[in-house]
Amino acid sequence: MKSARPKLLAIRTGAMGDVCMLVPVLRALQQFISIDWLVNDHHAHVVRCFPELDCRLILEPSAYTRGESPFADPLVHQLQQEGYDYCLDFSHWPDVTRLVAKLQGIPIRAIAHDPAQDLLLNVNPFGIDLYQPFNRVVEIDPMLHQIEKWQVLVETACGVSLNLSRPMPKHPVPGKVLRIFVQVHASKKIKRWPARYFASVLRSLAWKRPVHCFVNSVPERYAKRLERLLIFSRCKVERVTFDPTLRGLRDCLQTVDFALGCDSGPMHFAGLLGIPTVVVYGPYPACEFRPVGRTFSVSPPGDNLPASAVLLRDVRTATNKLVEELDSGLGPPPGSIWLG
Repeated sequence: MKSARPKLLAIRTGAMGDVCMLVPVLRALQQFISIDWLVNDHHAHVVRCFPELDCRLILEPSAYTRGESPFADPLVHQLQQEGYDYCLDFSHWPDVTRLVAKLQGIPIRAIAHDPAQDLLLNVNPFGIDLYQPFNRVVEIDPMLHQIEKWQVLVETACGVSLNLSRPMPKHPVPGKVLRIFVQVHASKKIKRWPARYFASVLRSLAWKRPVHCFVNSVPERYAKRLERLLIFSRCKVERVTFDPTLRGLRDCLQTVDFALGCDSGPMHFAGLLGIPTVVVYGPYPACEFRPVGRTFSVSPPGDNLPASAVLLRDVRTATNKLVEELDSGLGPPPGSIWLG
C-alpha cells in the first residue's frame, strides 16, 4: 500500500561540498516529504555526520568500470519500483540525465534551468540535452547561492515553502592559542592557492600569538609542503589523519577557532558544523558557492581567474578581521540562518 506521505528521490551523488550544501535543503524538507537520497557511497559519510537529517540513503558505488554507466541496471530497477512522487535532480550531470530518462514513471521529475552554471562547470560537453527527460524545468535567478537555487527548485516542484533557519552553534572566544584548521588542497587546480601563501598568512598570525595548525592530510604531499614551509615558524603543526567516515575530521573541526582554506568540500563541512571560515576562491563565484554560516570570501581581482591570482594581502586582511571578531566574542548573530 502506498504511503499517504509524498515520497521524493533526491539525486546528488557528489562531490563533498555539494553534498554538504544539499543537507540544509533536505533537512528543511523532511518534515513534509519522505526522502530517499541517491548519493555516492564515498560521500554518504558526509550525510551520516548530520543525524538531524532523517532520510534514507540509496548508495551509488564509487568504483565502476571505465565507460560503464555509474547507475547499474539493478539500481535503476529498484528506483523504478519505489513509487516516488517526485524526482529532483540537484546535479546537472549527463549521467543523471540518462538515469532520469529511465524513470519516466515518476509523476514529477524536476531540474533547475541553469545554463550559466552548466557552462561554468562544463557538465555538458557531449551536447546532451540535460533537460529533456524532465517535465518540470524551473527557472531560477543565476545570481542566487546554490542552496537558494535548490530551495526555489523544491518550492516550485513540490509546492513546499522551506524555512532554512537554523541556530548556528555559538562559537567560544579563542584562548591564548589560536587553533586553525587548514585546507591547502582543492580538487581542481584552478581552485588551489599556493601553500607558500598559506604559510605566510599563518606566520603573520603566529607573530602575534601562539598558533596551532591542524592540516588536512589529504592528499599527504600538500600537508608535507606546508609543514616544510612552517618548520622555522612559531606555528605548531599537526596533521588530521584521513578517516573515510569523516568522524575524525568532524571531531577536529569542533575543537578549532576557525578554518582557513581553498574552496573545497572540507570548508563546506566546517561551515555546516558552525565553524567560521576564510575561503580562497578561483573562478567559481563566492556568491554562489560560499559555505554556510560566518564566512569571509576572498576572490581573485578579476573574472575567470584561478585561485593562484588571489592576493596574499587580501587573505591576510580577511583572516585578521575574522580573528578580531572572534576575540570580541561576537560569535554568530542570534537566529543565524544557514546562509550567514
